[in-house]
Amino acid sequence: MTNTRILIVASDQPDRARIDDLQRRLQDLGHEVSAALRADGHAAEAGRTRPDLALVELRPDGGDGRAAGIEVGEQLARAEVPVVYLIDSEGIDSEGGDFLEQARPTEPYGNLMQPCDARQLRLTIDAALAVSERVSREKAARGHAETELTKTIGILQGQMQLAETVFYGLNEGAVMSTADGRIIANPAAEQIAGTWPTESDTEQEANDGTFHPDGTTRVAEDDLPLARAKRGEMTNDVRLFVRNRKRPDGVYISVNTMPLASDGNGPGGWVMMFRDITEHERTEEALTRAFEQGRLEVVDTILHNIGNAITSVSAGAETMYNQVRDNLLTSRLSALADALEAHRDDWSTYLQSDPQGRQVMPFILALAKDFNDQNERLTRSAERVVGLVNHVVEIIRTQRSYDFESMARKEVDLHQAIAEAVKLLEGSLAKRGIEVAIDCLRAPDTIRTQESRFHQMIVNLVKNSVEAIDALADSGRGATQPRIQVDAYARDGALVIDVIDNGTGIPPDRVTEVFSARYTTKAGGSGLGLHSARNFATGSGGSIQALSDGTTGTTIRVTLPTALSGHGE
Repeated sequence: MTNTRILIVASDQPDRARIDDLQRRLQDLGHEVSAALRADGHAAEAGRTRPDLALVELRPDGGDGRAAGIEVGEQLARAEVPVVYLIDSEGIDSEGGDFLEQARPTEPYGNLMQPCDARQLRLTIDAALAVSERVSREKAARGHAETELTKTIGILQGQMQLAETVFYGLNEGAVMSTADGRIIANPAAEQIAGTWPTESDTEQEANDGTFHPDGTTRVAEDDLPLARAKRGEMTNDVRLFVRNRKRPDGVYISVNTMPLASDGNGPGGWVMMFRDITEHERTEEALTRAFEQGRLEVVDTILHNIGNAITSVSAGAETMYNQVRDNLLTSRLSALADALEAHRDDWSTYLQSDPQGRQVMPFILALAKDFNDQNERLTRSAERVVGLVNHVVEIIRTQRSYDFESMARKEVDLHQAIAEAVKLLEGSLAKRGIEVAIDCLRAPDTIRTQESRFHQMIVNLVKNSVEAIDALADSGRGATQPRIQVDAYARDGALVIDVIDNGTGIPPDRVTEVFSARYTTKAGGSGLGLHSARNFATGSGGSIQALSDGTTGTTIRVTLPTALSGHGE
């Protein structure tokens, strides 16, 4: 190896002739000798020139029982300059003692006996430089691994921050128990229920507790959603009335619970989410009476449509939370950190020679890719939640401008409008494995309509098909592949939209009744979805009908004027 910079550090009483001879021979080998210095000048010169190698004279006469030159070697080693010791062969034979052993902690790159021939000099220098080059490569590799690890940790921290933001930012109450018994609740939990429904209140009054929606019948302890979650059951939209010293007037809540999978060492935890439905429950009876009198039908329909959207928002937020909570990448990162910590003192050997160590770099790169993939999934979920929130805002905006409908009409891309409506329900569709196909090839590209209400109509029709498929599955006669087909086509100067499913059918004597207000076959259903769709269709100068053989499969057919103009909605 030539063109390397070598620093010679002589003892305080150097053999000048020998040093000069050594400098000349190094230059003959093609090396650049930066200086031949006394020990007290080495530090500044090393800092200025950054030599590739330092040759340091080592003599057994340094005082205090230490060999001269060891302190220099220590300082150069700290400056990451490779050191080869020059040793007087006569000194080591007569009075060397254990001074070579004293030099061992400085981790020299070699020892060179003086005087030496040209061959010994060249071999020692080449060997030391080769080791130095290998150490530099290993250090660079470690630096790259540390950089990748830092990036991975940064991604993980970002994911955890996202999880905390979603969890603590929810307007719904959220309480979670981990497998080790820790319970975590967000601020909304106590704000809604006073004491979130897992605490036992020692100051509880006789009329306090958890009741059915009638407010008087207590829920049996084994029937509480939390008790069911601990048994491994999942509950959905369980309506309860809770009263305690912080909520003396009581509060109605809708509760969803889900057990968490066990890690194999014991029972898993659980997650409970609930929302305040007090105002809805306390006004439902009055709204029902007013609705039956025909005075508040529009308001009730708007509430129904907003409720559909908010349910999807909740499902989307819960999906995001579950994606972060069930993060298996965290345990993989922890295992990597443990492996690296165990080999803190033998990095180079571990990374080069150990079969597991050679897998560190591929493992880190794969882990970083997995974190990036997870981040993309979370981003898609967040985008969907934002879209749902915008949908709620649009429903409210439409209601505010209800008296100015003509101003709200605009040209709408038909296929895009249907696809966006279906996308709002993608959580329910994916959960049930329902395939959805949209065919608008025989229809006009655009229609002039009030976009938000047209959008809500498609949502209600697809949601009705989902419920029909659920009903058939609950009866034990579910289709092998549940599916929904949305066909749009022009016929006789009108736009026809068919929403076709292979769920439970509609009896022939009910095909008209299903569009009536409050008609529903689903427990807890509002009976407003198809009714709202009929209001839009007939208000647009069109019609709606149900086609079914009464057993399996239904087609809801909406016929609308192609331009959707000239009629109030």
